[in-house]
Amino acid sequence: MDSMDEETFVTNEVRNAVDVLAYISPEDAIRFLNRAREQNKGNAHKFMATAAAALAERDPEKALGWIEEIIQDFSVHFLVQNALEKTGEAIPEKTVQFYRDCCADEDWRVRKGAMHAINALTEIDPRTSLELIKKTINENDEFVIFAAVYGLEKVAEQEETAEEAYRVLDTLLEGKDESRRKDAAAQINGLVKSRPDLAVKIYDKVLDDRRVNVREKAARMLHFLVGNAPYEQVRRLYGRALDDPNHSVRKEAQTGMDKLMEANIEDAIDFVERGINDGPKTREEAATHIGELLGKSQDERIYTMLQKALRSREKFTRGNAAYSLRHAQFSERIYPFLVKIGKDRETSYAVEPAVENLFAQRPDKAEEIYERLRYLADVNQYGLRLALGLEKREGPPPGTENAEHFVETMAERLADEAFTARLKEKLQQALTEIPASEHSLQAVMVDPKPLERAFHLMIEDESMELFDEERRFIEMYLDSPCSQTQDGSRKNTDELIDELRPLADQDRDYKALMRVLKHGEARGIRQVLELDDLKVEGFLPVGKISEQGLSSVVYLAVDQRLDEESEEYLALKIISKKAHPKIAEHEAKGGTGFEEMFVLDINNLKDLSHPNLAKIQGVGRTGDRMYLAQTYYEKGSLEERLQQVEPVKTINDILEGLSFLHSEGYVHRDLKPANIFLKQDGTAVIGDFGNTRKLDEIQSQGLIKAEERYHGIGLTHGSSHAAPETLISHVADFRSDVYSMGLVIARMLTGARYAVGKTREELKAMNEQEREEHYARVNGELIAKIPENTTEGMKEMIKRCLAYNPEERYADGNELRQAFTYIHKDNQEKARQIIEELRKNPLLRAEFERLYNDD
Repeated sequence: MDSMDEETFVTNEVRNAVDVLAYISPEDAIRFLNRAREQNKGNAHKFMATAAAALAERDPEKALGWIEEIIQDFSVHFLVQNALEKTGEAIPEKTVQFYRDCCADEDWRVRKGAMHAINALTEIDPRTSLELIKKTINENDEFVIFAAVYGLEKVAEQEETAEEAYRVLDTLLEGKDESRRKDAAAQINGLVKSRPDLAVKIYDKVLDDRRVNVREKAARMLHFLVGNAPYEQVRRLYGRALDDPNHSVRKEAQTGMDKLMEANIEDAIDFVERGINDGPKTREEAATHIGELLGKSQDERIYTMLQKALRSREKFTRGNAAYSLRHAQFSERIYPFLVKIGKDRETSYAVEPAVENLFAQRPDKAEEIYERLRYLADVNQYGLRLALGLEKREGPPPGTENAEHFVETMAERLADEAFTARLKEKLQQALTEIPASEHSLQAVMVDPKPLERAFHLMIEDESMELFDEERRFIEMYLDSPCSQTQDGSRKNTDELIDELRPLADQDRDYKALMRVLKHGEARGIRQVLELDDLKVEGFLPVGKISEQGLSSVVYLAVDQRLDEESEEYLALKIISKKAHPKIAEHEAKGGTGFEEMFVLDINNLKDLSHPNLAKIQGVGRTGDRMYLAQTYYEKGSLEERLQQVEPVKTINDILEGLSFLHSEGYVHRDLKPANIFLKQDGTAVIGDFGNTRKLDEIQSQGLIKAEERYHGIGLTHGSSHAAPETLISHVADFRSDVYSMGLVIARMLTGARYAVGKTREELKAMNEQEREEHYARVNGELIAKIPENTTEGMKEMIKRCLAYNPEERYADGNELRQAFTYIHKDNQEKARQIIEELRKNPLLRAEFERLYNDD
């Protein structure tokens, strides 16, 4: 037993011991778990929750005290709910008050823990449960609200609260928050059980939602209505979901067909047939129901569906259809399909359960089954096991251990010269360096047993469509820039084989690889595989744009959320959590989780809309990484075109965007040419909002505390164009962005690079005067490069932006925009503006007249 197995064994032993002790003597269990906790042999909270459930039967008030210690631990909320169900039975009034106290607690984790276990309260007092849920939904904490919304399902089940729960769900579904609507849609099942008429109304509303992932929720749960709501309503809603313009919704509607066929087999056949004739993802899901349909009907359309599914190029569609046959009714018509399944190495595993099902239905047909399928005993291991089971053999058929004997035996059995000739042809193909048109990449790359491989290549010609996908991928790869050297010439054969060889040992979705390859942005097979491995739901990464330090990479991606065949590009920034151990340390101390704070901060920006701000298209988590998607701009960033743009228009565009951002209360904190992008018409937009925060949040949490949330994970602020106070002390407000904007303008006018010339640590080691002198020198050198024909007004504006003291800068983007606009007005326009101001302001007019008369 290795160390990891031993540790798992010890932990399980401790848990089992405590589970037993908890129901015999809870006090002994607590003492035991305390010792276990000291020895790091288990999850103390889990033991305490188990013990509390046992104690609730003897001393419920003491059990509530134990629960109070652990309710903030989300990992044990099911056990906590179990314990609270028992205290609710024993002391309902005190349990209700316990919930009220938790929901009023200042610690959001306690409130969230109470919401996670709210179903126990619903059992004893659904009205109070609904009252607390409604109150919590109006909070500002996203993750507490999330837990509260999920409590609505149980409340909706209760007749006395069903109608009010319906109104709460209806209100949530009317809201602007997409994730809230999605969570609300997941609670429909509660209404199905108590008020199916109201549930139908909710289903209709959700299927009208503009967001795909909200409609998916409704489509996935339609089967709950079967047997509860009038069938005509169920049929109508299924029809709506299957007519949805998005393939993901249509796919989810296929998941409940097993329930529908219990109500109406004809409609089920019709709906599954629509799925088989749909796109790849919908077809893949629909294929899982073919066998169940054959278990209830021998309709000719079902066999047509089966044939089409088994001919599909998608291996999962073939596999799902094949495995579903374990539910099929016995029929001689099924034999040819089983032979085809057995010949396909991707589906051959499904032969055994399918035949076991046939044998169970008709044991008297054992000999017939074997005779019709005996060929498979020589083709795949499952067919061999089938033969052994039916013929009661002691060992494998002679010759199958040895590839050459295997081929010779097959040749003798067929007694066909054409077989031998074909076999030699396939053998020659399997031994060539360059992939031939009809064999698999694996057969070319793997050396053992060439004769056996050649034989399988021959017998699988008609059924192994996956090989065609491998072949098409190789052809596409050889025609792509990946197969070329830097000078555009073709790489030699050895290089290409070495590049492709790793694929031989991997189970890859070649269709997905081809989607990456066809966009022509990947550089070499390694990057193709890297992009395919990212697996960000709804997005297909097809190229790498840039790497931003240790923590993030920006990819070019295709937005597939609404259409799998979409060609719309996005910039997808993926931020690694693992690269920074400070995150784990911060969270271990009870700090807000990285994912929570990142999603909350960025989600608040999604609704901002302005022609000079890049649109945030999505934010979320993939594995242990976070991602941020924004509109992709083909012309790239301002960094690449500093002096190729029209400066006045471009600066005005940026200032319009910055002014709007500041008016909404946000500080960008990483304004630089690399984060300013250009549309096709030359319009400049500010982007990359990974560091953007609300000013009132920064101020309310304290200058340092707000940054501690992100310190060490690459998300505090940018540094290359940061204001002195931001770089040195993590202080940021609108004037910090003004400083960065001054650098952007100066660099546009000069084309020069910019660097502070000192690290943060070196700057902190200086006294205030030394730092101010250093910045004056560095910025002075940059300003000295500004062309002589630049107006003095423009130079003075830049100098004010770059003032070391924030108080001396423009107050925000709007004030800077007004100054820039004024500088670039012609004299006549300026005169008109002065006269207008004099008319509006009597005091100013009097002062002007006094000065004029003095002169």
